[in-house]
Amino acid sequence: MVRKARRLTGVAALVCLAVFVPVRAQANLTLTAAGIADGFILSTYATGVGGNNYSFLGAAPLLNPNVNTMAVIDNAHGMLRTYADVDGQTYGSALNSVSFPNAINIANAGGKTYATQEFVLGGLYRVSNSLGLTPVSVTGGFEPILGFAGNPVSGHLLAYGFTASAGFGVYDINPLTGAITQVVASGPNNFDGLSVSPDGKIVYVESNNNSILGYNILTHALVFNASSTHQPDGTGAISGGLYNGYVIANNNDGTVSLIDPTGTIQTIIASGGTRGDFTSPDTNNGTLLLSELDFSYRLSAPEGSFGGSTPEPSTLTVFGFGLAIMAGYGWLRRKQSAGLASSPTTQV
Repeated sequence: MVRKARRLTGVAALVCLAVFVPVRAQANLTLTAAGIADGFILSTYATGVGGNNYSFLGAAPLLNPNVNTMAVIDNAHGMLRTYADVDGQTYGSALNSVSFPNAINIANAGGKTYATQEFVLGGLYRVSNSLGLTPVSVTGGFEPILGFAGNPVSGHLLAYGFTASAGFGVYDINPLTGAITQVVASGPNNFDGLSVSPDGKIVYVESNNNSILGYNILTHALVFNASSTHQPDGTGAISGGLYNGYVIANNNDGTVSLIDPTGTIQTIIASGGTRGDFTSPDTNNGTLLLSELDFSYRLSAPEGSFGGSTPEPSTLTVFGFGLAIMAGYGWLRRKQSAGLASSPTTQV
C-alpha cells in the first residue's frame, strides 16, 4: 500500500522506483465498456507531476470564498500547491506553493479547507486562499496519518490517526471547537481512503487493501462491508442520480470499482491505470479526482456528484451526459433484472 511505499528508504526505495517507472510511463486509465454504458465520464486533470511518485495527491477547492482554485498536497516534495480547477494541468503549472513538511491529505468541511501532516502531533491546519496555514487545536491532541474527509452535513472532519487517550482509529473532529470522538478503533487494521456518505451518516474506509468498510458515525456500528480482490485504496460516495449511495474505489491494481449500497455488486468502470490511490471530491463541480502515479483523473457520475455538491457541467458535457445517461438507464435496468433472477455477483 502507499503508506508502506512512502516509508521505504535507501536501496528498498530505489528497487520500488525501478519497478514502478516503466509501468507508469505506458499506463493510461480509461473507462471500460461497463463504465461507458453506466454513463460515467473520465478526463485527465493533471499529468507529468514532477517525476516523483505521488507528487500529485489529495486535492480540495479553496472555499474562503470559492476562487475556482484547487489546493493540492505534494507529499513527495513536502509542499502545498494551488492549481486552476480545469483539466490539462501539469506539475509546473502551479499558481502558488508553500512548504508543508509531511504533507499528506486535504479536505473541505463547513465551507473551509483543511490539510494534514502525517505522523505530526497537532498536524491539522486550516488553509487560506493564499495557502496560509492556521493550526487547529484538537482536545487532547491528534496525530493525523492517512485517510481524511469532510462531512458535507455536519461540517466536521473525519480522519484516521492517533490520540494518546484512545490510540489508532477513525475520529470525528469538530474543527471549530476541537472536540474529537473516536468512531472506530483500528486495532490491527490500518485504515485509509476515507469518504463520507451524502447524508453525513456513514464514513467509508479502506481496510487492509482488501475491503471497504462503512461505519455509522453516531452509533459507530459497522453498516457496510465490501470485500475486493482489486486492492482498493481511495474511496468516494455518489450523491444523486442513477447511482445515489454507490461507492467508488480507486484501486492499487489500476482499476476503478463501482460498488452498490449493499456492498455486494461491484463493477469495474475503469481500467488500464498505474496504481490508484487518493481520491478527492471537487465540490466546485461535483466530480471526483483520482490520483495515480504521475496522473490525476477526473470522474463524473451521471446526474450525480461527489462531496455533497451539485455539478454544473458545460453545454458539451451536458450533451455527453445525455447520451451516457440513456445508455446508463439501460445498463442499470439490465443489472436490476439480473438481480431479480439471481443472487448478487461481482462483475469484473
